Amino acid sequence: MWDSKHQILIRYGGHNQGGGGEQGSEVWTCDLLAWKWALKEPNTSPPGVCCNAQNAFDPARGRYIRFPSFSGSHGWQWWREIYLNDASVWTYDLASNTWRNMRPLPAPHVAPLRCGSWDSDEQVVVVFGGEGGPRETLTYNPHRNEWRWMKPKSQPEPRSGGQMAYHAAHKVHVMFGSQFTNDPHTWLYDLGKNEWRDAQPATMPPTDKNDAVLTYDPFRKVVVAMIKRTTGTDDSAQHRLETWTYDAGANQWAKLNPAQEPDPSGNRARQLMFAPELGLALLENCPSKPREQQIWTLRLADSGPAAAPTSSKTRSEPPIVEDAVVSVLSPTRVELTWKAPEDKNVIGYHVEHAGAEVFSEDQLVRLKKQTPPLAEPSVGALRRIGPFDRVTIAPIKAATFIDTNIDLTRPQLLAGEPVYERKFNREQFDESGRP
Repeated sequence: MWDSKHQILIRYGGHNQGGGGEQGSEVWTCDLLAWKWALKEPNTSPPGVCCNAQNAFDPARGRYIRFPSFSGSHGWQWWREIYLNDASVWTYDLASNTWRNMRPLPAPHVAPLRCGSWDSDEQVVVVFGGEGGPRETLTYNPHRNEWRWMKPKSQPEPRSGGQMAYHAAHKVHVMFGSQFTNDPHTWLYDLGKNEWRDAQPATMPPTDKNDAVLTYDPFRKVVVAMIKRTTGTDDSAQHRLETWTYDAGANQWAKLNPAQEPDPSGNRARQLMFAPELGLALLENCPSKPREQQIWTLRLADSGPAAAPTSSKTRSEPPIVEDAVVSVLSPTRVELTWKAPEDKNVIGYHVEHAGAEVFSEDQLVRLKKQTPPLAEPSVGALRRIGPFDRVTIAPIKAATFIDTNIDLTRPQLLAGEPVYERKFNREQFDESGRP
């Protein structure tokens, strides 16, 4: 992902696929002008992932936005970490080298190998589909830390892979490609109208299992796509990469035919992004022969470098509080402190709380197999979180709150529709486990 605030490439994830190795959660940066990679080591990180493409970068706040992807699917991982910390959104702040678990509620199931793109006008992430996920169009608003289910009248078929890029000149999200299927369509999503449509251009790049990656060039006002063309099947399959552009205004695809295309690579082996400050499209590519990490650059004719067209959205509400610490000092005393936002229009704060139900590590089979339960079982997973109720009567001025109207020795039954619920299969739950 290109960090336009710091003008640096951010690479997240990493999975050791040899011999059942762990799924990683590493953050690397690459300064392209100095040509230097750096491993960032924050104190806390989200659970490790596999094949985590189509995350987003929020240039207004300088935050890398991480969505979930295949944690625990293969390779060793501690399931208690996944159960407790694999929320729908984490954000990474490069300036402070800090990951934050945003835990927006209510939250959807954000599927891996989804399609997603940053809407620079509305300053939200649009997310669609994903492997094993529902046919669902979502938006995530980092300013409000809020998910919305858009529910348009019609939607494309679900897919694994393929990608989406925001065509800012025409204010549509362009979605194209699939990893395992043939989807002979170019899809456009208009967030303002909440409408998907099949653009039906006269010609298109190869569409069968093309594992396309997309980005947007704001100078030429076209979407740039790297397309995998495959001939043969199974072990005899041969791949090559092709560079195409899509002009949403003319509804036209064009094959570029550069003097040299990047080396062939298989599925889930490429990421494409655009660096406006450099006027370059950047492709991180991992071919198998030779097996190596590569970075390719592409400058279209008449592209920058220069400041890319930007847009800012006027907001009437302050940003959310990002940093809060909850200290349970006793069963009847909880202290909450937080860092005040820099917005000078903030005149006070409200505090809300919700009841929660949990499963213990002794009740969950995966956890018991990995580590023996403690003598007094600890929380293994959140089961349900109830609706939030406001605790404060009037806005409070200080960035601190003490709650003494609470008794954690008395379990509460949740009332009303939960804002979060995690269901476990019967084989994952031990009926004899201590709660």
